[in-house]
Amino acid sequence: MSLLFAYYPKQTKNSSIEEIGVLEDGTCIGAVLVDEPSEQILIYPDGSSTRGSGEITFEIIYSGRSLPVQQSNYLVYEASRDDYVNKKLHSNDQFYSKVILSADENQIIPNKHSLRQNYPNPFNPITNIAYSIPETEKVNLSIFNIKGQIVKTLVNETKQSGYYSVRWNGTNNSGIKVASGLYFYKLSAGKTILNKKMILLK
Repeated sequence: MSLLFAYYPKQTKNSSIEEIGVLEDGTCIGAVLVDEPSEQILIYPDGSSTRGSGEITFEIIYSGRSLPVQQSNYLVYEASRDDYVNKKLHSNDQFYSKVILSADENQIIPNKHSLRQNYPNPFNPITNIAYSIPETEKVNLSIFNIKGQIVKTLVNETKQSGYYSVRWNGTNNSGIKVASGLYFYKLSAGKTILNKKMILLK
């Protein structure tokens, strides 16, 4: 476990920041709801970094959209210089780091479809699912049980290109809490279909 002290000095245009996510090699390892311009984030990196380089990146969630923070848009405090510098963070860095984040809204158009692993996973009772689409199209994001039956439809509408994040609270389309166990979620956008699985614990 490590600590990150994240500072977000300015809001995006016409939107307030709701959440900051921390990712290691593309997998979410920590997140915090934003109430103040600076927030403390607990992260749980995979110390072995067997998945890749252990590089730390960030995403900012606002108005239901997930905006990646490019590496050129965050600064890391370096004690030897007593200043913030532009450099990459890795999961095997010091126990805590102080980071200043910013974001360029001109970079919010993805170049491909993606469906991220939900976070947290396993979860109880709420989890977050992030996805991206490169063009305006009809999008359906639904939860299925192990029998292949639809449990919950989270998104079923036309979306503009961009990054999005949606929460599932463990209920079905009737608002009834579902049983613990293995579930699947599927993103259908245009001709693209992406699937992942998750575990609900109680």
